[in-house]
Amino acid sequence: MQVFHKKQWEMFNKMRDAGELAHAYLLSGPAGVGKLDFAINCAKLLQNIGSQEDYKNHPDIIEFSEPLGISSVRDIKKRVSLSPFSGKYKIIIINYADRMRNESANALLKTIEEPRGDTVFFLIADNAKLLPPTIISRVFEIKFHFVADDLMEKELDTKEILTLKPHWEGRPRLAAKLLEDKNFREKVERYRKDCALFLKGPIKERFTIGDMYAKMDGGTPEALGIWIEYIRVQKDFEGKDNLLLHLVRAYSLILSTNINVKYALNSVAVNNFEY
Repeated sequence: MQVFHKKQWEMFNKMRDAGELAHAYLLSGPAGVGKLDFAINCAKLLQNIGSQEDYKNHPDIIEFSEPLGISSVRDIKKRVSLSPFSGKYKIIIINYADRMRNESANALLKTIEEPRGDTVFFLIADNAKLLPPTIISRVFEIKFHFVADDLMEKELDTKEILTLKPHWEGRPRLAAKLLEDKNFREKVERYRKDCALFLKGPIKERFTIGDMYAKMDGGTPEALGIWIEYIRVQKDFEGKDNLLLHLVRAYSLILSTNINVKYALNSVAVNNFEY
């Protein structure tokens, strides 16, 4: 994925070569552009390893693939208090940093504020604005952007997923995942169809879809993220901005609080269609 983010890669390499590594990086930008791949490649570079297997088995690289909870922050504190086992650095990769609840973010802040010199954090966020300003002020932010069509077409054979182009356009990691994972592709197609029904159906059908999503086992944020992207690319849709406002608000509340999912989605169903 480095080919899609050459400027960011060059920036990180210059900092490393100059001995000016930050103790914490925030990789921010749209979902699916390759921020996690970038963090993994940085970790491989710093630990002088090449294969994905070496990355997964390295004792000094810790990747959190779910939104960080208090117990995970405690684990991080223990890890960073120790010296590296076999590498030069201890590397902590935190996915979905923008989905942390306030108590987790505050606990993590204390660790980032007083880092050991051999620890490097990579916080990954689709929306940096959801992070507390206190964390943003203590990290070095590397911003990522959508990738141009011509570069995507040059590097990826996307014929199989052209019908989903509005969903993955400009997002090389998402396009690659859709190509590699048929089950994920089918899930995206299903969520997009549900969203279309939610937009066009009567209020009773919107409530039915809300009930169904409320019963998902932890998959609601992923589904709503796909809904948001689906709606953003719709043209000539009356009330689009109002819908996005309510949906993004519900999405943020579901991620950061204990709000009832059914209540949040039913609120979108009602409020969004009042003009």
